[in-house]
Amino acid sequence: MKHKKLEIPEILHGKRADIAISELLGNELSRNQAKELIKSGDILINDEQCKPKDKVCHNDEIHVSIPDAEVSSWTAEDINLDIIFACDDYAIINKPVGLVMHPGAGVKSGTLANAVAKIYPEVLSLPRNGIVHRLDKDTSGLVVIARKNGFRNHIAEQFQNREVEKKYLAVIKGEIIGAQTIDKPIARDRQNRTRMKVDESGREAISEAISLESFGGYSVVEVKIETGRTHQIRVHLSSNKTPIIGDKAYGSGSQLIKNLSDNLKDKILSFPRQALHAYQLAFLDASNEMQTYKSNPPDDILGLIESLKSNENA
Repeated sequence: MKHKKLEIPEILHGKRADIAISELLGNELSRNQAKELIKSGDILINDEQCKPKDKVCHNDEIHVSIPDAEVSSWTAEDINLDIIFACDDYAIINKPVGLVMHPGAGVKSGTLANAVAKIYPEVLSLPRNGIVHRLDKDTSGLVVIARKNGFRNHIAEQFQNREVEKKYLAVIKGEIIGAQTIDKPIARDRQNRTRMKVDESGREAISEAISLESFGGYSVVEVKIETGRTHQIRVHLSSNKTPIIGDKAYGSGSQLIKNLSDNLKDKILSFPRQALHAYQLAFLDASNEMQTYKSNPPDDILGLIESLKSNENA
């Protein structure tokens, strides 16, 4: 499989994805071929699944995987995984913090894609080792891995059509009153290519946040995303002035409030990653029956919540 990384120039801003990508690749890929690769999940925009008709934006990053012999180059490695559920069609993995989804720039091995290839060798015949969506390296939680090509196409179509229900738990500074919809487009930050930002010229992004618990200026919220933009929840909550604790990129300055114990100050400031966990995933299986999977937050997030509760009750 040949992998290419491209960037959308200003001249192609606003064009359909299949047209823009075929123009970028010239004679290497026709529009119809680009359309088929988009549908199969082998073309991603900013690491996200898209549709052929989606409009691209200036500076969007395009990842193209062109199958040569339908065999993945992502090799098997012996890495322990927390498998929530497995059947012939797919597996549900509870991804730990620190595990990268797949090989890429600067990461050649030790990824989820390598791990699932060891446990389920059949994924080596699938594009991207059966991976059809992603979580950030330092976000924990549920990921679905396709084990058969038929199911891969089935679940990829659900992601493209926004039919997969994805819910997250986040620990934030500040409060969200009741339920709140954050509808703000997101684009890559031209000044810092590793970051995303709210930008009117960006791609549509919608998040729904619901307050679950509040204590002393901090809250636990559930976030359901209708779209799946890179860093979407982190960018949206930061733009809402309710940043996620531990988020080094979008933390919006100090995450401390008044009247915290020294112990809790240290815990918040030293929390090693964004306190964000993908706790629920629901989709239609191959028989078109709805399946829902859940996982509890890991110990680091549970410990943070307990510390915040204890401080409020002190």
